[in-house]
Amino acid sequence: MITLCFVFLIFSPVLEQIEKDSKETVSYQQTLRALKIRQTALSQLREDHRELEERLEKMENLFLDSENPLGALDYLEETAEASGVEINTSALSFSRVDKPWPSFSVQISLTSDFANLMRFIDRLENSPGLVKIENPSFKKTGDQVWTSFLVKFFTPTP
Repeated sequence: MITLCFVFLIFSPVLEQIEKDSKETVSYQQTLRALKIRQTALSQLREDHRELEERLEKMENLFLDSENPLGALDYLEETAEASGVEINTSALSFSRVDKPWPSFSVQISLTSDFANLMRFIDRLENSPGLVKIENPSFKKTGDQVWTSFLVKFFTPTP
């Protein structure tokens, strides 16, 4: 009996320490799982952030610089020349009203055959900036087509 009490007194603290260490290990394992989940979520968040930054950069590139509208005029002239279209432009007009964004506009008139005119309009629609064609008017004279319309170039909000 004395031996049994002696064994109980020696092993009881050891068993208590084992139980305590087991609970601590389970707690550390749960913490580790939670940290791995957070790490995965953080990695996904970083990837999403990178992707959204790329999208935002692409969206910002859709707008033309309102401080340098000559770039847009140069683009119109280069596109007209590449399309085989004769172009005349009027003075620029600026709109600071945000409907839907600030913009500047130029009235253009074109003379060309129909195929070249369509090539010019297609290139204009697929230009790197965000543009809108307004108030088109067409007139056919022989083999040539004369057209006039307003081209609106959108600019970023200041």
